This record gives sequence, structure tokens and C-alpha cells, in this order.
Amino acid sequence: MEIVNNLDVILSVVCSIGSIIMFFKAKNEKDQCIKIRTEIKNDLRITNDSKEIKSKDEFNIKQVNTFDNRKTIR
Repeated sequence: MEIVNNLDVILSVVCSIGSIIMFFKAKNEKDQCIKIRTEIKNDLRITNDSKEIKSKDEFNIKQVNTFDNRKTIR
């Protein structure tokens, strides 16, 4: 009977050590997922912020006296 009790204690200790190891590994995986998610959000924010309309045309509105935008039908 004493052997069964000792075996039960040893098995309980091994299982508890295993669960502690799994807890720390899961925490490490969670931290890595949060890091990857943050990097993806930052990359998306950078690509969205860098969208600009660039044109080489220069318009000097101060020189324009009248502006006619009527369309003609021919």
C-alpha cells in the first residue's frame, strides 16, 4: 500500500511540474502573438498614413481672374 501512495505522490508532482511548464510556455506564445499583432497593426497604420496624392502640376490660383467650368455640347 505504501508503494501505491508513493507512486501517487510522484505522479502528482510530475503532473504539477508539467502544468507549470505548460503555463509558462502558453504565456510565452501569448506574448509572441501580441507582439506579432502589434507589428501588423503598426504596419497597417504606416501604409495607411503614407497614402498621398502627388502631382507635378503647379497651379497658381492668384493669377486666374475668371474660371469657367461650363461644358459645351458640340
